[in-house]
Amino acid sequence: MRIGLSPLIDARLLTQVLEPYKAAHSGVEIFYKKCFLGDLEERLDREQTDIILRALLPDEKPSRALSRRLFYEEDLFYMPKQASAQVIAEGGSVLLKSVARETFVLSYDGCGLAIATRRLFEDAGFKIREYTGHTLSYQVMQEWADIGIGATILPRSKITSEYRDKAQRLMIDAKNPARLRYEAFWKKSAAYPDHVAAFHRHFRDTVPKLVAGQSVQSPRH
Repeated sequence: MRIGLSPLIDARLLTQVLEPYKAAHSGVEIFYKKCFLGDLEERLDREQTDIILRALLPDEKPSRALSRRLFYEEDLFYMPKQASAQVIAEGGSVLLKSVARETFVLSYDGCGLAIATRRLFEDAGFKIREYTGHTLSYQVMQEWADIGIGATILPRSKITSEYRDKAQRLMIDAKNPARLRYEAFWKKSAAYPDHVAAFHRHFRDTVPKLVAGQSVQSPRH
């Protein structure tokens, strides 16, 4: 069973939701391939992977040749730069408009996070101020924020334990958190073997129930 996944995918959550499938298909060996977005799509098209897991980008319209299912949704968190002015926050959250004038360290476009972050600001009526350098590592994004290079925005699962007390849930407004949506995709027309078809059914029917029982909200969990 070959799974292509974006670097943004929460590997711990993925491992948890795969346990029932693995228990029912003990003879199936599962292989992970972590790729950037373009490579994921190409591997799926060439049938080099059986399913791909990635963030759904703003205004994206996936191909009708693909089956798709929601995997999970995840809140985005704001981490201020060390030397920034005091952030107005209540209850561990911060409004987008309160931090819109900050300079932000973004990731490389390949995983989709930078694209989603830019669109988040655009939809709120702001033009994001980007630090001229980029990094391929979510860990480095946090380190650069911590030393004062710029603020950053990350999904909950990518915030490491040493920085969790510095992260605040990013709110579009008082009621709506900024979020990423992750989906599973596979080809409708491919002649998949039985164990792969069973895996697709697992993602379609069982995974939503399993995710509903998990906490994917707070970096402190």
